[in-house]
Amino acid sequence: MKIIFNQLFKALIFFATSFISMLSIAQTGDFILSHHSPKHSEIDNINFEIKADKNGIICIANRFGVLKYDGVEWDFYRTNSSALSLAVSEDNTVYVGCLGGFGKLDYLNNSYKYIPILSSDSLSDHFLQTFATKDYIYFLSDNNLFEYALSKGEYRKLISGDFLNGYVYEDTLFINTYDELVISAKGGVVDTLSNESKQWGLISASPNGENEFAVDLDGGLYQKKNRQIKPHHHYDRLQEADVVITDLEWINDSLVACSTLESGVFFLHVEDSSYFEVTDYHSGLPDNEIHDLYADNNQGVWVAHEFGLTRIAPMFPAYSYTNFPGLEGNLIEVQRIHDDLWINTSLGVYYFSQDTSYRSRVYIEKVNTKNSKPVSAKMKPNSQPQEKELEKGQNEESDEEETSKKKKRKKKGFLSGLFKKKDRANDSGKNDGAKKKKFIAKQDSGPTTPTKTSPKAQYIRRVEKVVTGVSYQFHHVPGTDGKFKQLLETKDRILATSHTGIYEITRNSAQLVINEAIKYAYLIPESNQLIISTERGDLKYFELINDIWTEISSQGFEDIILNVYMDHKNHIWLAGTSHIYQGLITNEGFEIEHSYEINNKFYDELSIWEHADALYFINSQGFFKLDREKDRILKDRELEEELGSPHHHLHNEKSRVWLYNGKIWHLLLPDGSINEFQYLGVFPNLKYINYDEKLDRYWLITDDNQLLAYAAGQIPELHKSYSIFVKRLVTTSGEMKVNQKIQLSHDQNTLTVELLKPDYVGLLNPEYQYKLEGLNTEWSNWTHANLIDYSFLPPGDYELKVRVRDALDQIDEATLIEFTVATPYWQQPWFYAIQALILAMMIGISSRLNESKATNRFIKHGLSILTLVIIIQFLQAVINTFISFESTPVMEFLFDVGIAVMVFPLEWFLRKMILDGGLKISGTTATTKL
Repeated sequence: MKIIFNQLFKALIFFATSFISMLSIAQTGDFILSHHSPKHSEIDNINFEIKADKNGIICIANRFGVLKYDGVEWDFYRTNSSALSLAVSEDNTVYVGCLGGFGKLDYLNNSYKYIPILSSDSLSDHFLQTFATKDYIYFLSDNNLFEYALSKGEYRKLISGDFLNGYVYEDTLFINTYDELVISAKGGVVDTLSNESKQWGLISASPNGENEFAVDLDGGLYQKKNRQIKPHHHYDRLQEADVVITDLEWINDSLVACSTLESGVFFLHVEDSSYFEVTDYHSGLPDNEIHDLYADNNQGVWVAHEFGLTRIAPMFPAYSYTNFPGLEGNLIEVQRIHDDLWINTSLGVYYFSQDTSYRSRVYIEKVNTKNSKPVSAKMKPNSQPQEKELEKGQNEESDEEETSKKKKRKKKGFLSGLFKKKDRANDSGKNDGAKKKKFIAKQDSGPTTPTKTSPKAQYIRRVEKVVTGVSYQFHHVPGTDGKFKQLLETKDRILATSHTGIYEITRNSAQLVINEAIKYAYLIPESNQLIISTERGDLKYFELINDIWTEISSQGFEDIILNVYMDHKNHIWLAGTSHIYQGLITNEGFEIEHSYEINNKFYDELSIWEHADALYFINSQGFFKLDREKDRILKDRELEEELGSPHHHLHNEKSRVWLYNGKIWHLLLPDGSINEFQYLGVFPNLKYINYDEKLDRYWLITDDNQLLAYAAGQIPELHKSYSIFVKRLVTTSGEMKVNQKIQLSHDQNTLTVELLKPDYVGLLNPEYQYKLEGLNTEWSNWTHANLIDYSFLPPGDYELKVRVRDALDQIDEATLIEFTVATPYWQQPWFYAIQALILAMMIGISSRLNESKATNRFIKHGLSILTLVIIIQFLQAVINTFISFESTPVMEFLFDVGIAVMVFPLEWFLRKMILDGGLKISGTTATTKL
């Protein structure tokens, strides 16, 4: 990737000659940005720190609490005071440093909320930094350091003092004090380091541990090499430009992002010293003042600023050209023609160019009159005392300015990025104008006019041009005002079509060459011949003769031409709204030979393609093939099964057809071959695609009017997306903490599961499929809905298995949770045993009463009938436990009747024994008479 210095080095002074070689470097575009801002009435965009939990959910410390963002939804957790800092432990608990205290986000009383650990009525302590190590969480304020032991769940104050800042390096916390001391804390042991020669704002190692960068308290950048920390090769340039680094994050093992106070974010490569990419206001970043910086696990960089959050995608193989100045209107086409990039929009035609800016530099050259040759180029005369005094005054003023700058730099060093949490009132200047690489040559101070000297020498005033910068921008072609639909490339000229006619355009002019209201124009390949469909319904044929576009033929045409294609036999096919027309160029002009009816009831733009020696026509209804034997156009279902339904299709001037089947883009080439572009599926809503052979990239125009350059040779890192997990688990009693093994009581058998696969690019469009082992045997249909509801789950053991499929057709499968719904006590064996024992006792009592003649008749028969009813109900309950039947109420009634009929013989037998004396129980023996 090439160098983009933009406005970051606007004040940086370089010799112009050292950058002449950079003027021909091709511009690669800006990184893709996505902007995020919570839509919540209780919060604003004053954010202090960004972190991500183990599942990839972005957590933000906001002045009203903690925000969680999954790419779609925002969750807000109010804290007792402003949340200033965050840390995430190994068990995925989020710890929060607040104003006057600290706490954590955890489950309490069936809900996820902020739980205070240290509450204080005093708001004097600002816990601006929170750190997580393997066994401890550290909360650092201006004057106190607290340690929270994860294993014990207890906290204690470790030390008090006047602290500047802290950072974690190799699982040890290092703290800088105002007394220029460095204190270390690890495992409850605090030590003061005496051999530290320099205080560091942070030291950070790459994920593989092979490279380390450091930032000092003045915001200077250092790199560790050969076990020594030395200034980075950009150190001097950054210092001279007064660039203050406030934070540093590793994106991967070789790429680093650095945030600044007034210059946005810049990116460095460990191995490539020439790599320097800047994302700032001119690249689409809303503000150059960066409040916090965080690199997520998907190689994206999150930036907090005054207007919300922005995610930068430095590893995504597409780059934006939308933010370059000069381009206006709704984009229609983009092509590389004659080595220039041309774009036609609703407001005219534009070209992209590199502009070099110069300034005039005046200097004095001493010339010897004796030989009339210069003896000392750029020599400053020093014979005038006034000039010496002036030079002396300028030097003193320069020294004072340098001292002031150093003081200012000291004040605005690394710590200003930390102290900004206390005061967000600092405004940073925003630079206007074109996106520039400014390389300003140093200017010599001294006189600019010749003075009186010895007669042997004279001084000559010289003027030279010095390169001051290189800018990239779009330029409007004069005379192209209005909507231009097409750009056509001939051998030696460029044509642009509009409602007012066809123009020949150059960078400086647009000349009307065909005065017709153009609906569609087709340039026959490798020729200077045009077929034109006009707004008046005419079909005309033009040819370039002696540099004049001459009308050869014209005919009335009732249909509207949507597309034109020339096959390998030089037959010309015109796609109308309801018919396909076959034409031929003759000596008299262009003639229509035959027409075929086609199913195009929605007036789709038809794409035409040759495949397997057949001509195909594509619209939203499907693929249609010209059957020459039947002389008809018929639908081809086999090709649709192979490529998928044509959800979206595009065609361009080079007879290339792009087809999107809902998942993948296919390129249908004129020779009949098919190329599959899996990773291009992250852009489902494209208006235009064109391949740039010279740069090996694809120019894309999106439905939201973005101009992107997609690098064909780079494979995006989208396959390193986050894993699917259960975001939220809700039962009838409230929200539950998600564990791998969950126990649910019988009255918690209604369950809602919210699935999540974070997608912060917004392009993966995940679909879900699930199966609950223990209840279902088949997978559900694919759906974009991420909520699963289960009601009245029967007792048993369950496993929830989920599949997720993204726009790249990648499928991940995982068993997310295992849970058990407990059996209610009335269905437990011990409860059945108690019921059986009670029934046996009742049967015995009833039999004894029946044998006794002195017992009241009503009591005997009432108790016997009650015993029979309880027995029958008991039997029905047991049967219903093992046999479940769900249907309409009528069917359930018939099912209960069937059970009653089944138990009727047993009921008759028991009644005979109890009521008729069939069962006799004496004091010592029991006999049964049948």
